[in-house]
Amino acid sequence: AKDFDIDVDCLPDQRFICSKPEFEDWAEGRKSLRMEYFYREMRRKTGLLMAGDGKPAGGEWNFDKENRKPAPGSSSRILTRDDKGKVIWQGGEIKPGDPIPGI
Repeated sequence: AKDFDIDVDCLPDQRFICSKPEFEDWAEGRKSLRMEYFYREMRRKTGLLMAGDGKPAGGEWNFDKENRKPAPGSSSRILTRDDKGKVIWQGGEIKPGDPIPGI
């Protein structure tokens, strides 16, 4: 927008189960942003894929260990924060607006 000298309004997107500020609140202070834990929290919040007793439908949160193996030559690193709070992906800093590699 700055390059073209125009105003831009960013509007909330209702297609997500949580807002960007809600995700930022969840991520605040975490050294590791393991999405599995975020997904569990969203399932509890919404009741999606949950049994009536507060446990996951089918008795399991996921089957990642059984279903996923790393692709040949891939890294098993996850998003983390450095000692200054910057988000790091495979050793490189992520800045706001940067695409996440591999997605």
